[in-house]
Amino acid sequence: MTDLYSIMSFLEKFQAIERKTYYPLNNRGDTDAEHSFSLALAAWQIIIHDKLPLDADLVIKYALVHDLVEVYSGDVFALADKKARDEKVVKEKVALKKMKDDPNWREIAEIIEQYEAREDEESKFIYGLEKILVPVSALLNDCPCPYFFDAANPVTFEKWRDRVKDRILGSKYLQPYYDWLEGELKKHPKHFAKSKASDNNSNERRIK
Repeated sequence: MTDLYSIMSFLEKFQAIERKTYYPLNNRGDTDAEHSFSLALAAWQIIIHDKLPLDADLVIKYALVHDLVEVYSGDVFALADKKARDEKVVKEKVALKKMKDDPNWREIAEIIEQYEAREDEESKFIYGLEKILVPVSALLNDCPCPYFFDAANPVTFEKWRDRVKDRILGSKYLQPYYDWLEGELKKHPKHFAKSKASDNNSNERRIK
C-alpha cells in the first residue's frame, strides 16, 4: 500500500512554495502547485483548440511535475542573475537524485528527467508555454512584476526577450503565441525596467 502520509507531506510542501508572480485577485503570489495546475490546464486547452498533434496526457504530466524538485531546491526567479541560475541547476540535480532515491517518487522523477532532457515536442511545448503564461498573467492583471525593477538586476524588455525567446520558440507550436505576446508587451513598457537606450532617447527628446 502507498504511504499516503509521505505523499501528502511532500505535496503540502510543494503547495507552500511561493513564486515571484503576484496576483492582485488573491492579494498574494501564486504557489508552485497553483502554477503547475494552471500550466497543465492551459496547455490542454491549447492542444484541444489548436488541434495540435501532441500527446495531451504526456503534456499534462510534464506540466504537473516540472517544478516538483523545488520541494528540495526552492524556487529561483527565472530572470535572476547568472550566479543564482547556476546555483539553481546544481540544487535541482541534487533534488532530482533525492526524488529518484525515494521509492514513492522514483517514477515521477523519471518523468521529470525526461522533461528536462527536452527531446520530445511535448516537453519543449511545456518548457516554452510556461515562459508565456507568466507575463500573460501580469498583463491580464495590469500588475508588473516588482522583481523586474530590482536595482541590482533590472529586467528590460530586451533582457526578457533575449532570455526567453529561444526557449519559447524551441517549440514549433508556440511561434504565434510568442509573436502575439511580444506585441502585447511592447504596448505596456511599464512592465519592464527602462533600458539605457530608452533613457538616452528620453534625454535626447528633452534636449530637443
